[in-house]
Amino acid sequence: MLVTHKKEGNKYIAKKMILEGLSDKEQEGCMMEVNLLKNLDHPNIVRYKESFVTKTQMAIIMEYCEVGDLAYHIKRKAAKEEQFNEMEIFNWFV
Repeated sequence: MLVTHKKEGNKYIAKKMILEGLSDKEQEGCMMEVNLLKNLDHPNIVRYKESFVTKTQMAIIMEYCEVGDLAYHIKRKAAKEEQFNEMEIFNWFV
């Protein structure tokens, strides 16, 4: 969900996961996701901001992409029956 930082005024995306009812292995997987996101640093990967954990849920706060994420752009191209050109793809990964 889209959230706004009260003090900064910046927009972020909050991914909320319900931990209640998950096995220990599934909860461990959630923590692994947080640790992975914390360590990713690439201009074309959405940046991790912070996370919060309670007894029943976890929230991961990520950078907000105003122009949409990769899934959005893939769906948009598919709807137009278009494909990404080689240069577009190259620019994402270099």
